[in-house]
Amino acid sequence: MTNITEIIEKIDPLLSKDVELALLALLTISIREQTCLTRQIKEFGFTDIPAEIPLLVDNLTDLDYLEICCHISQGLLNDAN
Repeated sequence: MTNITEIIEKIDPLLSKDVELALLALLTISIREQTCLTRQIKEFGFTDIPAEIPLLVDNLTDLDYLEICCHISQGLLNDAN
């Protein structure tokens, strides 16, 4: 069983605003296309996503991807306020 909280804690230090926005897009596209993050990174040519992130999340479920997206989105909203 995956502890999504632990994964998010490992991902957080690797994120800049640009990476957060790219990750939001790629994770949601991964859900839509029913693929993993690695495939979307390669398809779209993103080079600024730290290699550790796909290693941590590629085997997660769509629901886990959405939870990561919610966490990132909340952080972006908090930063904007």
